[in-house]
Amino acid sequence: MRLWAARGKKGYAALLGDADHRVARYRIEGGACVLERVQVVDTQTLCKLATRHPGVRVCICARSVYSDIGEFSRVSEAAAKAHIKTTVDKIGLFREEYRISAIKLEDTDDLKGKYSFLVLPLSNLSPLGMLDEDNAVVEACCPVEAALAETLRLFEKSMALLVAQDARHIRIIAAKDGVIYYLITVNAAESFDPVAETVSGIKEITSLLAGTHREKVAKIYLLGAGEVSPSDLERHGVEVAGVPAAFAPDTGIEYACLFGTAMGPRYDFTTDRLRTTRTLVRFSRISMVCSLLMIVMSAVWLGLASINHSSARFLEARAVQESRKVSTLVGRLEKSASTVNLNVDVSRINELMKTYRDFQSEPRFDSLVEAVCELMPEHVYLTRVALERGTQGQGGQSPRVIPEAVEGQRTALSKSFGLTVEGLVNVAYPDSKTVFSRIVSRMNSTYQVKNASFRHTDDTSWFKLECEVMP
Repeated sequence: MRLWAARGKKGYAALLGDADHRVARYRIEGGACVLERVQVVDTQTLCKLATRHPGVRVCICARSVYSDIGEFSRVSEAAAKAHIKTTVDKIGLFREEYRISAIKLEDTDDLKGKYSFLVLPLSNLSPLGMLDEDNAVVEACCPVEAALAETLRLFEKSMALLVAQDARHIRIIAAKDGVIYYLITVNAAESFDPVAETVSGIKEITSLLAGTHREKVAKIYLLGAGEVSPSDLERHGVEVAGVPAAFAPDTGIEYACLFGTAMGPRYDFTTDRLRTTRTLVRFSRISMVCSLLMIVMSAVWLGLASINHSSARFLEARAVQESRKVSTLVGRLEKSASTVNLNVDVSRINELMKTYRDFQSEPRFDSLVEAVCELMPEHVYLTRVALERGTQGQGGQSPRVIPEAVEGQRTALSKSFGLTVEGLVNVAYPDSKTVFSRIVSRMNSTYQVKNASFRHTDDTSWFKLECEVMP
């Protein structure tokens, strides 16, 4: 059977008895709770189940449970419980230590809130002692009344009464949304008239709900087999309805209790020792997961380190090999450098450098040709451009006698260069002479014209210019 689960988990739900216990495994599938068949197990088997992951949720049959609703301090959870404890002490219902579980319904003002609470004597929690409190993982512990209120929430959304009976007790529970408003327990074995007490309890709770909380009971449900039957209640004017078969497949209340326990009731009475064990188990699981992650990460890092070690050894071998090659090349280079140093006159390095700089300062022929072409007007076609190295002196005639060779510095630098430009003017005479004059004027503005010659026919003219170009 599947119903919507408020809290998604899986585990075991157990209803504790004296010697035998009802246990059912539950799990969540797609947001729905699946409750498997109920089994009867002994205490030893229950202890083993409680130590398994993910643990067990326990429901106990308390001999006396007190329930009420009131306004208490809402400053903190501890303050609310202390205020409730003071109220319970004033009532004087319990002569022994007890435990309180409270649920805040709403805030009434800045300091107070409306709470529903259950009170259980510590002696009623003694069945938990049969569990191994140092190893058992108890997710929740609640009385039968809280489990039945949680089950009632699943099929009834309005305020309702649930009359649940077994061989010992008749429990009248007024609940809404899993919250118990009022609770009356009738001891069927010791009661003189169980039916009359049940009817009286129903009317009392109905009156309290209407007068105090302005809540009207939508339906009254009867669950379980015992001293009270539907016909008994109907004779007293109380109309009852049966609990849906999905929550009560048999005539007992065990299945409904286990289902409500599996859903996780809002009232929890887990002892402090069991809470500590539960916390330690959760931390141990987290620690185990972290340890597994560390082991996996260590394995990954070990693999990467192995790969890097292999790569490093390969690269080291390559580096040694390349180092040997470099050493060989360096040796050859040093040997070649030694040979070159033997053949080079070091004393002439400055002279060679000066000669190189002088050579670099000489005009480039291609640039010179480009410049000459830009100076030519239209209808002029160049036939020859020549560049010749000039003398080293400032000019003048060459000596008649070649002087003797004199040891000293030499230079490749020329003081000037001879530029010869020849071409033709494709214009009829005398316009060609005008064009020639323009050529001489343009060339002389850039290069010094030393000699110019011009000859012509009727249709074509030729010219020759000898210029001096300075470096």
